[in-house]
Amino acid sequence: MIEREVDNRLEQELVKKGWIINSGDPEQNVYRQNPRTKEEKLSLLGTFPDFVLYESTKKYSPIAVIETKKSNHTTLEDALEQGVDYARKLNAKYVFLYNANRFISYSVAEDKPLFVDGVEVSEVLSLKELKQFKGNRLETASKTIIRSKADLIDIFKYANDRLREAGVTVGMPRFVEFSNLLFLKLISEKNEENHYGLPSHVLWDSYREKMVLSFYLI
Repeated sequence: MIEREVDNRLEQELVKKGWIINSGDPEQNVYRQNPRTKEEKLSLLGTFPDFVLYESTKKYSPIAVIETKKSNHTTLEDALEQGVDYARKLNAKYVFLYNANRFISYSVAEDKPLFVDGVEVSEVLSLKELKQFKGNRLETASKTIIRSKADLIDIFKYANDRLREAGVTVGMPRFVEFSNLLFLKLISEKNEENHYGLPSHVLWDSYREKMVLSFYLI
């Protein structure tokens, strides 16, 4: 897939997420290969990002830039330095990289990828979602806060009841399931802290929505 085709697919994804790409729309907030103002164009010194995303027509600086590459461009991370350079010149908060097969996110201030509920962002985000980020993180799911031993006991009782309802009724199998869940949570946190690079499908957040258990241990 050539870069033009990748750009067209990205435009479709942006529209799905509520971004406005139509140049005839007064609320347009996506500009392709051309920032919105003359001052911004001058700051880029003759270069240009593939896409510039704005928070609103009243905000001077863009909120993000996106760099696209051909679909056979396997080392997408190579474009990050260029994207960050554009973002800093335009005072944008975020950089995204896209080649139709992968979508990479990056917070300029935090120098880290973006995470939603502990899972690294791998798809186009809406403007509403971007505006809710604190640093490089967005938490959308509620958390159970453990303040005492009684809180912890209540959580395990809840989990125990859910496992029993799921048919895990014998003591040792329940203990094994608890151990598996705790291992998933711990290895996922370590993966995030130490950048082990474990695939997302083996981590806690990939299983969270599939499991009967619907609480967090923090």
